[in-house]
Amino acid sequence: DKGYANETHSVGIYLTVDEKLASDPIFTIDGKEYSKNQGDEDKNFYAVVTNLPETTTEGEIKFTIKVEDEFGNVATFTNKDIKNDVGYDKVIFDTTAPEFDNLINNTEDFSVSLGVTDDAFAYILLKNETTGETIKEERYWTSFSEEGTWTAQVFDKAGNGSEVFTFTVKPLVASAIIDGQTVNFSSYTELFSAIPDSTETAITINNDTDEDIIVPENKVVNIDLNGKTLSGNKVITNNGTINTISNGTIESTNNGIINNGTINKIENVKFDVYRTGINNNGNIGEIIGITVEANYYPIYLSGSARINKLENNTVTGHYMDGIYVADKSSVGEIVSGSYTTDGMQPDNTQVAGFGLYISTNAKVELISGGTFKGSKAAVANYGTIESITGGNFEEKYTGNAWDPSTTFLYGGYVNSVSGGKFFSYGDQNDIFDSRIDFTLTDGYGFVQIEDNYYEVQKNN
Repeated sequence: DKGYANETHSVGIYLTVDEKLASDPIFTIDGKEYSKNQGDEDKNFYAVVTNLPETTTEGEIKFTIKVEDEFGNVATFTNKDIKNDVGYDKVIFDTTAPEFDNLINNTEDFSVSLGVTDDAFAYILLKNETTGETIKEERYWTSFSEEGTWTAQVFDKAGNGSEVFTFTVKPLVASAIIDGQTVNFSSYTELFSAIPDSTETAITINNDTDEDIIVPENKVVNIDLNGKTLSGNKVITNNGTINTISNGTIESTNNGIINNGTINKIENVKFDVYRTGINNNGNIGEIIGITVEANYYPIYLSGSARINKLENNTVTGHYMDGIYVADKSSVGEIVSGSYTTDGMQPDNTQVAGFGLYISTNAKVELISGGTFKGSKAAVANYGTIESITGGNFEEKYTGNAWDPSTTFLYGGYVNSVSGGKFFSYGDQNDIFDSRIDFTLTDGYGFVQIEDNYYEVQKNN
């Protein structure tokens, strides 16, 4: 700001008079005389341009100009006599460096307040120590929360700069409600170390992160993904209890969620994973309204794992199965949604895939709805389906290497069928593999409703 100066700047005082002077004017600035060093006498123009010593009194620069015309008339002008259409009516001399109001040096926090009280404040200059990025902040007071290690220096209008301070803004990963207070954390390890054991704790994800999360076995949490994206290798490994996890995206090069404990509800989560979306070795209450796309297993149950209910999900696999119920695991009810696999691996190798796969000692208690479609058949059942009351069991994906077959394959049990819509390449006898022991509920039968489709309806 040219209305301000310090000892490094030139200050100019310019005088134009309307008659010839007897001699050059005498300029006095802060008690020190200066001779004219610029001007044009033919135009009656005189000036002194000079650097002022650091000892000059701070504040408005005060000066006098003593002039004498050819007739001996003497006049003295001061800084209060300035009449100026160009330039400044006054210049403030200032050699005092500004200061931050708050101590910020070596601060490490999720945000840092930067405040300056100085009438000559110009700006705060911030520099990222890693990237070299600079930010010019022209507000007196601001809360700065851009992650990284920064230097900060405040400048005034005279160009004086404060000493340089260094501070670190930590990444805001997540927050948790602890003892009624919101506490912020820069890592999940720090978070789970801080929250109490065996006490339900609400966690909110504050930013997209690529740090894998491990929920310890003694923790009970609700996780609100808050519209954010978690990415990594084994993105969430749950060894404790997650009451709910909802409202966001999980991206993984391996597993989205590995559940070794209890998850009561997974809702409104999008999974985009390379290998397995939900790898369940424990107990899951409900999976509602999720979208899963996985190259291998979108939903996988192993050991004695259980999922009580699947509802309104869009599940897409590109390898074996939409839902793989393995070992001695079980599913309570499939209510609705789409569960499919096209049997195409990332290298375009074709495999036999199924919308639903049930191993020999595994069980699905009830299918009341949903759509099932695979690269070879809709369902591979080596185990037990207790009851089918609804659902759509579709033709296999076309364009792959697998010959048409029955819609239900292999040799398990279907103990009761009283509903559902079934595709068949032949007639109703070609819906279930001859090796499957299935039973139509008393009083129900297959009714052809369109080409290749049969519906189980109550007999008239």
